[in-house]
Amino acid sequence: MTKNQSQMPSEELLRSALRALTNGDHLQVRAICNEMIKRQPKDGRAYSILGISFSRQNQPKKAIQHLERALKLFPGDVSAGVELGQVHLKQGNLAGAQQCFERASFYAKNDIEIMRLHAFSVLQMGRYSKAIMILDTLLMSAPEDADAFNKRGFAKQMVGDLVGAVGNCSRAIQLRPEFAEAWNNRGIALMHQKRPEQALADFNQALVLRPQYVLAHFNKSKNLLAMDKLDAAKQSAQTCVELAPDNAQFQTNLGSILHQCGEYDSATTSFEAALKLQPHHPEALEGKAASLERSMQENDGVKNG
Repeated sequence: MTKNQSQMPSEELLRSALRALTNGDHLQVRAICNEMIKRQPKDGRAYSILGISFSRQNQPKKAIQHLERALKLFPGDVSAGVELGQVHLKQGNLAGAQQCFERASFYAKNDIEIMRLHAFSVLQMGRYSKAIMILDTLLMSAPEDADAFNKRGFAKQMVGDLVGAVGNCSRAIQLRPEFAEAWNNRGIALMHQKRPEQALADFNQALVLRPQYVLAHFNKSKNLLAMDKLDAAKQSAQTCVELAPDNAQFQTNLGSILHQCGEYDSATTSFEAALKLQPHHPEALEGKAASLERSMQENDGVKNG
C-alpha cells in the first residue's frame, strides 16, 4: 500500500481495494484491507473483499474464514454470501452452499443469477420440489430463460412428472435450439414415457450439438438397449468408457450390455474395471459374478463337448 493510500479516507481506501481486486492485484488488496480492518474492525466490507480475493486465488480456507466474518458483521452482504456459496460448492459442501444462496436471495429480491445459483445447489442436494419452487419464481422474472426451463424439466422428471418434464425441456429447446443438455433431458423423460424412437432422436440431436457429451452417449446406450439394439447400445456404451474411463457407472453399463451380448469375458473385464474404481459398486459386483458364472458354464460345455 502506498503512502498516499495510508492517508486516504476509509471510503476512498475501500474503493481502492475494489479496484485492486478488479485488476487482480491481490497483494494490494491484502495490504489495503488489513489497513481498513485496523481502522474499522467492525466494518465487514474489508473482510468481504479480502475473502473474495482469497477465493479467486483458490485459497478456500482463508476465503471461508474472511467471508464468514464479513457476514457475521453484516448478514446482508450479498456479494459475500454469493462468493461463500460458490466456495462451498467447489468444496462439495452442498448444504452450506444452499444456505448461502438462500440467504443471498432473501436480501437480493428477484436477482436472477442468485436464484439460479440457489436452484442449482438445491438440485444438487436432490431437493427437487424446492428447486421447482425457486425456478417458478425465477421464471416469473425471466419468462424466456432457457436454462431455468431445462432445470425445471429435470426436476419435474425427478419427481415423476414426465409430462411436465417434456414440456419444460421442449420450451428450453424452443428458446435455445442449440441447448444440448435440454435435448438430453427431454430424451430421458421420453425414454421413461416408453417413447424410445423419440428419445433416440433427442439423444442423437444432443450429440450432433456436442459430439463428446458423455451423458448423452450413456442415455442413448440405455435407450438402445431397451429397444433391443444390442450392437448399437454396445457402441454407445464403449464411447462412454472411452470418454470417461474413470467412471464406475459407465464401466458397469458397458459390462451389462456386453453380458447381454453374450461376451462374458469382456463383460467381466468391464465389471472389474468398475470395481477398481468403486470396490463396493453393487451392480458391478452382481454383474461380475453373473458373467463369471456364464463364462465358466460355457467353458465346461466346450470341455464336455
